[in-house]
Amino acid sequence: MGCHAHMRRKFFEATAQSPRLVAWILRQTAHFYHIETRLRQAKAGPALRQAVRASEKPHHPPAPAVCSRSP
Repeated sequence: MGCHAHMRRKFFEATAQSPRLVAWILRQTAHFYHIETRLRQAKAGPALRQAVRASEKPHHPPAPAVCSRSP
């Protein structure tokens, strides 16, 4: 598994192909980064980290529908 920065960059590069989906994914990623920053600043232990991650829901609408292509 690669680092999140590389993952995020690949989605950013795909913006031209599916801008709505990529924008949604990047918002989700930003939300997760925000959660992790707060946990790190609070020096949260493993149990608290797990509880916060499980309880915090993204504040964005669900992912946009993407048409699947049939072969």
